[in-house]
Amino acid sequence: MLTRGDILNLKMTVILVIVAILAILAIGGSIVYFWNTYKPRITAMEGKSIADQTALKWSSTAVSVWAVSSTINYDGRASSWSYEYASEPSLSGKGLYITVTSDFAVTTSELKFPVDYIPITNWSIDSTDAVNIAKANSTIKEYLSTYSDAKISRMDLVSHYPDNISCVWIVEWNSPGLWDNPHWAEVRIDATTGKILMVEADLEGPPVYPWYYPTLENTIFVLCILPPLSICIVILVAVSVWKIWKKWGEKERKQAYQELKQKWEEKK
Repeated sequence: MLTRGDILNLKMTVILVIVAILAILAIGGSIVYFWNTYKPRITAMEGKSIADQTALKWSSTAVSVWAVSSTINYDGRASSWSYEYASEPSLSGKGLYITVTSDFAVTTSELKFPVDYIPITNWSIDSTDAVNIAKANSTIKEYLSTYSDAKISRMDLVSHYPDNISCVWIVEWNSPGLWDNPHWAEVRIDATTGKILMVEADLEGPPVYPWYYPTLENTIFVLCILPPLSICIVILVAVSVWKIWKKWGEKERKQAYQELKQKWEEKK
């Protein structure tokens, strides 16, 4: 049978386990957030230099026909880039899909359908340059200043475009807004000359954000506030749990005292 001291020790152990679990979750969540936000990223050209080596092993006539990013940072760098390659129709007519991550790991998969043999040529504008060109446009400037939460949702380099333009960047921003009120913008840029071919932006209506929203976009605020805030939450939860257990323990002690007192009186 457990003594009163054993019960108290058990309660304290439970509290410490809960605090440890909450601390691990808070620290782990912060690490995941910072890693996803600030992990190394690469440009489209940096990834392509690696992808080209793999593609030429697959086919000596392989040419890149399309490139697309994964999660894009504000400056046009991505955690990974994927490239589609085609070989001469007379050889296979099939395609190869290559993904290069920011640590230059490579994965490939052969496409089971024909890919148009329209190579990307005269490519001189990297992904970072394309984003800078887009941000310098007056329409995009207005869009980004109006919708501060907008992020790049798509960045493609395509090899076929009207007017005999050999390669074009397509950059899209999206602002999810509040209460399902999204706003978007799109820019198409000649990847050889840097000329803007088309720009569109949804500027209907100003955004309505809660008072704290801008602070979440502030890197310094997040770095300085998020870890201490997580620790404070853990401490508050731990203290609350400890008080509940303490109150419950006092109630048990009083009940045990009354039972002991009653037994003593019955013996008299």
